Amino acid sequence: MAIAAFKRAIEADADFTGSYSNLALIYEDRVISRRRKLSCGLRSNAIRRTPPCGQTTARYSTSRKPGAGKARAGESVAADPTYASAHNNLGAVYGKLGQAANEIASYRKAASLDPGYADARHNLGLALLRQGP
Repeated sequence: MAIAAFKRAIEADADFTGSYSNLALIYEDRVISRRRKLSCGLRSNAIRRTPPCGQTTARYSTSRKPGAGKARAGESVAADPTYASAHNNLGAVYGKLGQAANEIASYRKAASLDPGYADARHNLGLALLRQGP
């Protein structure tokens, strides 16, 4: 059902990065080898449509090697500290590294920069749930 919804979203607005990224994440979560190639193509499409300072962050937030992406993601945040998506994606890198406090702080910063940024609030909620009481 989510796959169909994101495909419709792409048809409705082919320039919205989030639809490509989220569809790629769904395919990755399914760990289906034939869809892995499609997932990479969708992620590349999202990266091409992301503003320049967010490209590196987006690429590394979904990377299988988040340690290598930490410095790059930090550079994206440094390039534009007011860009909420860069902080959100840096949070994802911290999450993959198991650095919960930094992950949560990054999501909180993203949400404070853009109070209507649903992805940052969603990611923050998930990180807080994982952290527990």
